[in-house]
Amino acid sequence: MSVASRHSKAVLQVCLQLLLTAMALVVLGFNGSTAAHGSEVTVRKFHSKSLGRSIRFTVYRPHQVGEPRALPALYLLHGLNGNEKAWLRLGNIRQTLDKLIATKVLQPLLVIMPMAGNSWYVDDPRPDGYGAVAKALTQDLVSFVDEGFNVGSCRSARAVAGLSMGGFGALQFAFENPDRYAAAISLSGSLFSKGLRLEAQRLRRYISLFAGVYGEPFDRARFNRFNVFAKLEKLQSTAIHPAIWLAAGDNDFPSILRGTVRLHLELRRRNIKSELRVDDAEHTWRYWSKAIIPALKWLSPKLDPVCGSETGSLTAAPKR
Repeated sequence: MSVASRHSKAVLQVCLQLLLTAMALVVLGFNGSTAAHGSEVTVRKFHSKSLGRSIRFTVYRPHQVGEPRALPALYLLHGLNGNEKAWLRLGNIRQTLDKLIATKVLQPLLVIMPMAGNSWYVDDPRPDGYGAVAKALTQDLVSFVDEGFNVGSCRSARAVAGLSMGGFGALQFAFENPDRYAAAISLSGSLFSKGLRLEAQRLRRYISLFAGVYGEPFDRARFNRFNVFAKLEKLQSTAIHPAIWLAAGDNDFPSILRGTVRLHLELRRRNIKSELRVDDAEHTWRYWSKAIIPALKWLSPKLDPVCGSETGSLTAAPKR
């Protein structure tokens, strides 16, 4: 083989190696835990005392330049039949967060996406049910994140959001724990009124829809105890209220659109801050992946990771 031939072969091998390396970097940047832009996504789990078992959750950690500072925390809830990866796989939330943070539209924040099954984010007392999911996520998970991640461990550094069933869950958590969350976001939240019609056909549908968490047969009194509209009077009497963002599509299920608009009006009537957006959209991920953007822009200035005058641990905690 001539010198020229050997040289050409060597150059070809180097080029091939560089191409393979570049392809590997692209794959890792898209699917790996750390992308080229520096944000990190990992799936973790922790043991919940309230449930007596472990809960999986996905955590998004933004890229930070210089010495790490305490971050606000957003708990982002999935919908019916979803899981801890739904917002990543179907909602493009990582790309959205990366872009908003890189352009300084959104302050850097930690985003926690827990797995809750079809629990409707309520405490389920059935022996074979989902268990105390609400308690696990509002107490156990929050404590775990506060202690193990570099976040402001105070109300002003914490918010909760979700879509559909998760939109209901976000409001349920914030209404029940106004001292824990500064704000709540509901996108196409499943916000049913207390006066559900109880014909036999509808009852069968409710049991299926709610995965039995309200009993079989359907327990209307139990449903009403967890109903967000039933919590408004108590919320109004508290000294502090979470700021609320409500959004739904005008082509969504009629009950969801009605419930969203009605809740906004009820909140405003009680002098509780609420923003409402009705968009040209349906009950789809295509809508939620876009609707989360103005909601995040609204949320950002309301979060204070330094905790202001509140007592909170701002020391950088060991990363899990």
